[in-house]
Formats: sequence, structure tokens, C-alpha cells
Amino acid sequence: MSAVTTENNVLKAAIDNEIPLGAIFNVTDDQFMTFAAVGYNCFQQGQLEDAETIFRGLVALNSLSYLGYAGLGALYLHQGHLDAAEANLKVAIQLAPDQAGLYANLFETYLKMAKFDEAEEAYKKALELDPEANDEAVNRAANIVNALGLVFEECKRQGISLQ
Repeated sequence: MSAVTTENNVLKAAIDNEIPLGAIFNVTDDQFMTFAAVGYNCFQQGQLEDAETIFRGLVALNSLSYLGYAGLGALYLHQGHLDAAEANLKVAIQLAPDQAGLYANLFETYLKMAKFDEAEEAYKKALELDPEANDEAVNRAANIVNALGLVFEECKRQGISLQ
């Protein structure tokens, strides 16, 4: 087999999602995690365009890793692009169903979409995976639920109907 045939087979395998594109460029797991951390830092610092570019790059480098989808989901949630947030978070959850923070972000997305049954389901799953709410997103979701509970109690106390 010639070198060109081998290169074509590798490229085809990457295009068909049989191997991560990052494998062609010899991107190590450590480098991939560093890119993810840089994207997260950009997001935290409000450099949202840079964060999106990095998260999209992570998806391009390895569409089988949840990290790029999770980053895009959190970013789109923050920006109010709820359909895009939901779609990316669902892919991330398919790839990493044990990550409580993904469910917490999906909870918040559903809450903003007024999909309350789905929000409740996502919140319960987040707490099932992280009952102590150690994950930042799970902690934020728990605070939202607690705040909503206080609002409902105060409305009830004052005789205000929320229907």
C-alpha cells in the first residue's frame, strides 16, 4: 500500500468519524485537555468568540469527546441560544452520561425554554450523579431551585396565584 493510499484511508476514516481528526495531527490527550481548559477560561473571562472558536475546534478535532459539545452548550446557554444549547448538551450527555454538570446545564436550558417536565428530569439526574452539588453547574442549579422555592412560598404566603 502506498503512502498516498494510507493517507487517504486515514483521512477518510477521520471524515467518517471512525478516528478523531486530532489523530491525524497527532494531538495528544494532554494537548486536547489544555485546549478545553483554554476554552473554558476564555468563556469565564467573557471572551465568548474565542471560547466558541476553541469549543468548535475541539468538536472538529474529536467529535467523540464530550468536551467541545459541553463547552458549546454552556456558551449557547449563556448567550440565550437555547435550541443550540439543548442540542449540544444532548450530544455531550450521549458521550458522557456520567457528567452531572451536563444535566445541570440542560436543566437550566429547559427551565429557560419553559420545558418544566424536562427541566425536572434533568435536575434529578444531576443530583443523582452529584448529590452534594460539588460541580459548579449542579450547585448553580440547586441554588436556582432553592430560590424558586422561596419565591413560590412567598407568593403562597401573600395569596398570589402563579397560574
